[in-house]
Amino acid sequence: MRIMYCLLLVITQNYYACTSKQNIYFGAFLSNIVKDDLCFKAAIDVAVRLINEDDTILKDFKLKVKYFDNLGMSGFGMTEFFHVYQMKETLQFMLGPFTEQFAEPMRLLTDRINLPMVEDNGKTFQSQRKALVALLNHFGWKKLHMLYDIAYIHFVQNANQLKKLLKSEEDHSIDIQGFSSVPYFNVEKQIQNIKKHDGRIIFIDMDRWTAPTIFCDIYLQNMSYPRHIFISGNIHDLENNWHEMTDDNTRRCTSQQILKAAEGFLFLKRSDFQINGGPRRAKKTRGEIWELIKRYKQRTWNHYINKYVKKKKFREEWDKITYNKGSGRVFDLVYRAALALDKLIKQHGAEKVLMKSYHDTEKYSMITKAIKTMEFYGVSGKQRDMDLGHDLDHVIHQYRNGSFVEVGYYTTTTNTISFHTKLFNETRPPRDGVLLQEVFLEYKWNILLTLWIGAFSGILIALSLLFLNWSYRHKRVIKMSSPKVNNLIILGCISCYLSIIFFGLDSRFTSKDNSNTMCTATISSLSIGFTLSFGGLFSKTWRVYRIFAAARTNSRIAVRDVQLYIMIVVLLSIDISILLCFITFNPFHLEGFQLSQKFYPQEDRMEIQIHQLCSCSNQTAFVATLVSFKVLLLIFGLFMAWETRHVHIPVLNDSKHIGLAVYFVAFVSTIGAICSTALSTTGYFEESYLVIGLSIFLCTTSTLLLVFLGKVSLIFDKTGRDRTHSTSSIISSSSYSYQETPTPPSKSLPTTNSTGNSSVTFAAKFSAFSSKKRKDKYEKRLRSESLLSREDTSVLL
Repeated sequence: MRIMYCLLLVITQNYYACTSKQNIYFGAFLSNIVKDDLCFKAAIDVAVRLINEDDTILKDFKLKVKYFDNLGMSGFGMTEFFHVYQMKETLQFMLGPFTEQFAEPMRLLTDRINLPMVEDNGKTFQSQRKALVALLNHFGWKKLHMLYDIAYIHFVQNANQLKKLLKSEEDHSIDIQGFSSVPYFNVEKQIQNIKKHDGRIIFIDMDRWTAPTIFCDIYLQNMSYPRHIFISGNIHDLENNWHEMTDDNTRRCTSQQILKAAEGFLFLKRSDFQINGGPRRAKKTRGEIWELIKRYKQRTWNHYINKYVKKKKFREEWDKITYNKGSGRVFDLVYRAALALDKLIKQHGAEKVLMKSYHDTEKYSMITKAIKTMEFYGVSGKQRDMDLGHDLDHVIHQYRNGSFVEVGYYTTTTNTISFHTKLFNETRPPRDGVLLQEVFLEYKWNILLTLWIGAFSGILIALSLLFLNWSYRHKRVIKMSSPKVNNLIILGCISCYLSIIFFGLDSRFTSKDNSNTMCTATISSLSIGFTLSFGGLFSKTWRVYRIFAAARTNSRIAVRDVQLYIMIVVLLSIDISILLCFITFNPFHLEGFQLSQKFYPQEDRMEIQIHQLCSCSNQTAFVATLVSFKVLLLIFGLFMAWETRHVHIPVLNDSKHIGLAVYFVAFVSTIGAICSTALSTTGYFEESYLVIGLSIFLCTTSTLLLVFLGKVSLIFDKTGRDRTHSTSSIISSSSYSYQETPTPPSKSLPTTNSTGNSSVTFAAKFSAFSSKKRKDKYEKRLRSESLLSREDTSVLL
């Protein structure tokens, strides 16, 4: 009797202890609660039960849930939501809805009445996007085509976020095609566009109702596996007879044709409920929690069958029950809210946390912030800030022979994918498009060797002349022609020869890293070499012009070598400034020009032949500026050559040679520039290089020989000293500087008829006498001023 009394006392105390707990109410907004297709109600009931049994969470409180059913329609959902105002209890938070079409209106309403909303707000798509990118990187796929339903806002948001994510990845591209499943569902045009752009890897955001129509159009477009790989994200209940006809639009294809089109289809399914590992809840493991949810779902399902399904044949059809592991996320949402409330109550007390009306904005803000920022480990993985989403792993399934087979797993924490079965029958994974193989065209060796041998021969000739110029620099023939300036002319010619070699350095000799340097060296060597050679040549002519122009005016002038160097430096400074300006702000680089394509269908490969040329974005301005400067330099040289054309001193004046060189360079360069420009971006690129190389070689060699060949002949000509050593010969030859026009005979002089030409004879004698007198006088003045002497005549130069 005493034992019974004690048991009764314990039961009574426990009853009063349980009933003394304060109730905390929250709402759950679901669809078709009676059937509970998605196991959401079962997950919520299990979570509430375990929280109430756990002494560490809301110890002095009892959690209770109020369900609201929208029956899958917006109108019913809004009507149900207004019942919140009619309730005596004040809800602390609202769980759901879990469909995007109801989510946005619910957010507006809950914000208006200050009711915290706890929802799966689509951030779980973030894990799906990461899994998709990891899959692309695993197989080396760079091009992705996406097909999504624009009728659902969460599909649109997911497409935009995926596009943004792939742009941040290196060398990835995405093409997006949207379709609308309402009011008229037609996806044929979008699939045709994907096929037109050779889309091989296609990600489809769809639901199970649109999947049959999409795969029907895929079948009609003959986009079959393994050439085309189709991937989709988490679609509820896709495993169960998804290919069956749902409307008249899909009757264009049979079920077998739809299944054939779906062969090889990859399905990224969220691992919402992780059975193994993780912390316990109310002393229960994750496996035990999953069994509880299945038991609750079975109870709800049996009640629905017994109450609403009367006919036997329908009972047999509904007898197969399905379980959705996505309910694990709903289970975690209930725990998130409960843990957040428990944390706030322990910090501030229940009176300052729990809402008693929907007008308390301070408590509303406090609860909302606490729920959003709550972090813990749930049955579906690590739960973070709701704005950041959940870390959800994904199981990779592949559709094979009419059923989905698990082939791999994506781990969020390590961002890796592992496959435990062979995904493709081929030795290599399917490509994301036609393999574009770039083939950089190279010059033939016979052309390279021909031009390079010519360039090296020209360099040897120039070095030989440089040796002679240096060895005989004290000899009067070389000394009068300014040997130091001659050295600069020869160095300029060597630089031009080197540009021929630089022009021929193709992809065999250069890499991507040093291509810009090679382009700069090619342009700079030709430009600086031209300025050095012709600048030095024209400076010497300018000195001859100044001396003999001064001689005509009987003035004294001496032009030293330093002045010529200053002139050459100024010309080089202008040239280098133009080059540095473009190299700094608009550097040269190798630009590829596509010449031809060749497709190999058996290898699914496209060979693209590319020819590389040095270029820059403002190439027209650069070429115009540089050519204008060179043209002005040639015009200046022509002017100097014309003004000194009457100075007939071979060792001093090169006017005739300069004229020939300028005419030849202008002609050959014009023809060469036109031909090379027309041929460089065509299949005749080798001919273009041949024209450029020959033009540079001919112009440089002709200039070198015209200027120095005469001097070399004077060095080894024993009679040549008479033309350089005799002062009288210099003066008599330079009649332009001091010789005047003979005075015509006077009309008053008598003429002799007997001879018939006595007046002419007299005039000729008088003119010869006057000319000899003027020559002697001019020679005497020059010697007195030390401008001319038999010992040193280099001052004239």
